[in-house]
Amino acid sequence: MHFTCEKQQLKTSIDQAYKSIGYSANMPILSHICLVAKNGCLEVIGTDLNAGIVSKIEVNVIEEGSTAVPAENFKKIIDSFDLGEVEIEHSSLSNLIISTKNSHYELPTLPSNEFPSPSVPDTKYTFSIKGRDLSYMLNTVRFAAADVGSTRTNMQSVYMDIRDGQLVMVSTDGKRMARSMHLLEEELPNFSVIVPKTGVEKLLGIVLADETYRVDVCEKQVFFSNDSVMFNCSLIDAKYPDYTRFFAEDKDKKRCVTDRALLLKSLRRVLLMAKEKVNLDLVEFEFGKDILTLTSQTVAVGSGLERVPIDNEGDPVGMSFNGSFIIEALNALNCEQIEIDLKTSNSGITLRPLDSKSYDYICMPLRR
Repeated sequence: MHFTCEKQQLKTSIDQAYKSIGYSANMPILSHICLVAKNGCLEVIGTDLNAGIVSKIEVNVIEEGSTAVPAENFKKIIDSFDLGEVEIEHSSLSNLIISTKNSHYELPTLPSNEFPSPSVPDTKYTFSIKGRDLSYMLNTVRFAAADVGSTRTNMQSVYMDIRDGQLVMVSTDGKRMARSMHLLEEELPNFSVIVPKTGVEKLLGIVLADETYRVDVCEKQVFFSNDSVMFNCSLIDAKYPDYTRFFAEDKDKKRCVTDRALLLKSLRRVLLMAKEKVNLDLVEFEFGKDILTLTSQTVAVGSGLERVPIDNEGDPVGMSFNGSFIIEALNALNCEQIEIDLKTSNSGITLRPLDSKSYDYICMPLRR
């Protein structure tokens, strides 16, 4: 293997593949990046067996070939180079030679035939989605998924549900639930898959807004790809909670409207005082007719109060929330105003961009 390319192109490709490398005492090759040079193209591959990334760039291929190189040191070396041409050659001594005009490095390698490179098995369903829509949907639901390590393995995920021509993404940890919807161009039968939260985080690291991605859903994996990158991830084989019953229309709920950025800033400040060990991040919400009052108090720290202008169609109501849960939702949205559906102090709230029909976030209150 022997090729030359621009440093910045190679760095971008390595950065993408590096997001998916693994570490295993039984499979040391997982800590490597696989390089495949052929047909004027370089494939840079990383995998931890559960998820994999193949990044593709055009290079000047002098001699075709492949090898696996230690990911961390390879990345550090390329990162450190100034802009310009980089020459990569696999020597007869099985070392990878990395050269620039004034630099020369050699790294040990492993045979590429030992590397578990991903390949697309038989596809059951296929559809396409723009990068900006994909990243928006994932970013507005992922934070509500259960933490990795939770006993609820099926909830450490984003649920992808194709229903009546619409892609629905849902996540929940049992205390809150987020749902984002997007109309697809393709006609598809109804089906659903559960994508691990760890896979979602890696996917978000490579999605570009201006690109379009093909989604291939297989029996046990899902693939997101275009001409320059392919991401694959193992699916969770489990049953997901029936989310539809939580979003049934409730005519008794009343709408409250406020400025998203103002509420976010106020919540961040008042949360500084919410340091109680039993109810960490507890913030009191008092919804008045035209003012939302936020308060928090910790004996050893102090107390805080914020007033936020609102337009409340319902009766005044008070409830308590984990303030971080509300902040995460407000952070993920990019709208100017939000609406919050209110009912009673025990029924929780539904938050969404003003007049939106494609996003909902439900958050249950804490006991007062």
